Amino acid sequence: YGDSKEHFNDLKKEFEGDFDILTLNGFFNLSDGNYSWGKVGYKEETNTWFDEKDGRYSTYKLRDYFKEERREIILIGVSQGATIGYSLAINYPKTFKSLVAINGYAQKGLMINVYHPIYSGYRILRINGKNDFLINQNMVKTTTKILDSLDIENKIIEHQEHHSYSKKKLLLLKIGYTI
Repeated sequence: YGDSKEHFNDLKKEFEGDFDILTLNGFFNLSDGNYSWGKVGYKEETNTWFDEKDGRYSTYKLRDYFKEERREIILIGVSQGATIGYSLAINYPKTFKSLVAINGYAQKGLMINVYHPIYSGYRILRINGKNDFLINQNMVKTTTKILDSLDIENKIIEHQEHHSYSKKKLLLLKIGYTI
């Protein structure tokens, strides 16, 4: 929320040569070259941030964007992008091979098509800050429950940072966890 694909150029450099990298802007233009995947606003009763209507819109648009892609797609999403990543990965596991979710959570209202026997062998790497002021520990626990109920293999790496990520943690993708 509030970034552009250029924000992730340094991250792209870490994986060039290993993968073909595609970064995308969110579908909602905020201003000054910043984008989002939808409106946000914390709802205490559901412990969620993401507007479900906008989240579903972005999920469907991205699904359609990648519909004809025949290569294995690994999603990497940060914050709001991680929440959309969960929605794509869980709803469309045949299209998206796996997910690396950084400081995001699985929002139950975005799980619209979750009955897939293909989850066997599916993997999700989760990187969350223990002191994240946006993605609280209840959201992290709820995500674990959702993934476990679907029998999706997932590993969580927690760091001491807040709602951020470090290149050092992301390098674990290359050396410590195969997706």
